[in-house]
Amino acid sequence: MKVTYHAAERFIERVLDKKSFSRKELLDAKAYLEKLTQDVVISSYRRNFVLPGFSKFACVYQEDTLITIIPKDKKVLKPCNKKYEHKRESYAS
Repeated sequence: MKVTYHAAERFIERVLDKKSFSRKELLDAKAYLEKLTQDVVISSYRRNFVLPGFSKFACVYQEDTLITIIPKDKKVLKPCNKKYEHKRESYAS
């Protein structure tokens, strides 16, 4: 699975909890995420899945590319019907 630089940045910022990092750390994080997700098979165009080894974080996947990483407790579902104005909290535990 391909990994974007944005996903590598979010991995460092959110999972490793670092606010500043070098280009080498970014490239290392990207390589680590590619190795971590090489065996993940997703059968849909766009999907969220749990980051392997880090159960508190979800990954956003689209077209065989890891787009970003978000904390599972911050994940929000958009309403499926436009008449609902509020957002529902995710059922992620």
